Parts: sequence; structure tokens; C-alpha cells
Amino acid sequence: MKQLKRVIFTVFCFSFMTTVQANDFDIVGLKLGMSFEEVEKTLLDYGAKPESIQQQHQFFHYHDGAELHKTETFLHSVTAGKDVMGEKGRDQDSFIVNFSPPPEQSRVVAITRMVTTRNNPTTVGQYMAALNDKYGEPQTIGSRLVWWFPEGKQSCYSATNLVMSPDIDQIMKSIFLSSGNRYFLDRFQNTKLTSIDDCAGYLVYEMGMLQPDAPANRVTATMIDAPTWVKANLKSMEWVEQLQTEATEARLAGSSKPTL
Repeated sequence: MKQLKRVIFTVFCFSFMTTVQANDFDIVGLKLGMSFEEVEKTLLDYGAKPESIQQQHQFFHYHDGAELHKTETFLHSVTAGKDVMGEKGRDQDSFIVNFSPPPEQSRVVAITRMVTTRNNPTTVGQYMAALNDKYGEPQTIGSRLVWWFPEGKQSCYSATNLVMSPDIDQIMKSIFLSSGNRYFLDRFQNTKLTSIDDCAGYLVYEMGMLQPDAPANRVTATMIDAPTWVKANLKSMEWVEQLQTEATEARLAGSSKPTL
């Protein structure tokens, strides 16, 4: 049974092959698989304030048995937004874009958009009609509208559970069975899965109760390429484990023999 230890990473402030073809899905032009430069241009073209585009970085740390080491920092996410003041308050449109970790090439694996409209909001019915026109007919899970991609893939998760937070640790725990600090990479929460390659990416819209005449004051869109993010995370865990092994071997090779 294949197992892999979890590697803990530390937030410094505050990857890329893709197995999912998601070209038909975007959030105001933002797509999975984009580079930082493509994300930045898309956000600016959409009207995000240049000063709002902020990068958040992280690093991995590992121990050689005596000292703590850390990798170079890498891009973890980008935040951005724009807002307009109206008679009834400020309308806000904000984004969080997550990127895959090293050693894979840095590419978008998750996009979250949060829209708050206080002035003349679109109705839920109008929003749903626009979504159907753009993405096609969704699956309804509770009050969530869900699109899976590519065709033929299935949910990474058991039952109707969905991981909405762009958090790779939560995604890993929700896909694989685990014990202590180990994942069992051939055992899945969704028993229909036989491989992570069977997993689908997904786009989810949330706007409260799906009452057509209700105002869509708060809308959240989340798009996650779960299988690609998981694969990149597994590679990063193996990479850091190798760095730890090499650092430990180097320390032991350089240690002096005791005088007896």
C-alpha cells in the first residue's frame, strides 16, 4: 500500500502539467493553468486596481536532525479587486488566485471570486440564466450550482461533499484515507475512484437560496483543479523529503568522530 508522509509548510507572508482540460471554463477571463503574468494581465484588463494585485509567498521547511532549513520562497496566491461606491454603499468584486507549488511550474490551480452588490443587484434568476448561457446546465447540490470537467471524470470526494476552500491540505484529507501523518494514496474517500486521474475539476457558484426573484447581493464563484493540485502537492512532498534526506546525509558526513 503506497503511503506518503505529510510535509508541513510555513507561511512566509501571511505547479505545471495539467491533466484537466478546462478551456471552456473561466471566471471573467481567469483560467486554470494560467501563469502569473497571464493572471495579472487578465485582472488589469477586467478593471482590477493595479495596487490591489498583491502576491502572497510561502516556503517549505525541513529538518536535518539538528537544524531547521527552508526552501526558497514561491508564489502561493494572488489577491486583487475593484470596488465602486454607490448610494447604498460600496459594491465589491475581489479575487484569490492560487498557484501550484514547486518543483512543478507555477500555474493556477484554483480561482475564487467574491462579489458583493448593494446597488441595484442582479436577481438570482438573471444570474442563473447567464450562468446557463455561459457554462451550460449545472448540477444542483443543495443551494450550490456545480459544473464538473472534463466530461467523463467524477467527483474526487465522497457523496455530495465538496471542498470549497482553496486549501490543499483540506483537499488531500477529503480525497485520500489517512492515518496520523500518512496518506494512503491508493485508498480514496470516494470508493468509486481507482486513481487521482479519475477526478474532475469543478466550478461552483453560491448565491444563497436559489429563489429567482431574490437579489443576488452576495455571489461566490470557486473553480478548483483538484487532481492537478494534488499531483503537484505530492511532488512537492517528495521533493522536500528528498531535500531533508540530502541535508541529513550531508550533516552526518561532515560530523567529526568522538575522541574516546
